[in-house]
Amino acid sequence: MYAIRDCAILNAWVDHVRTSDGQKIFYLYLCDNLLESLDKNELAAILAHEIAHVEFFEKNGSRMLGVHWLVDERAAQLTSPEGVVSMLRKSKKAGMNSRAV
Repeated sequence: MYAIRDCAILNAWVDHVRTSDGQKIFYLYLCDNLLESLDKNELAAILAHEIAHVEFFEKNGSRMLGVHWLVDERAAQLTSPEGVVSMLRKSKKAGMNSRAV
């Protein structure tokens, strides 16, 4: 996990690289302003949201951005529905692109 400083927007994302033997290594990036803006339940929700992207990638071979509601549903299963709803409300209020979460 990497914290990115001085982000212009609230954001978190997962990326991956393939090793020479074909294995995938996933990296989680969080903007430092997320750490300052979210409470512990909301932070757990956004981490679970990003982990759900990895799960979907492993199952389907893509991040499946078009079905973000499935990622949020999985995040709610991993944490709490209240934390996910609160995180989504806060990110929308801050102008965070829901596809970038």
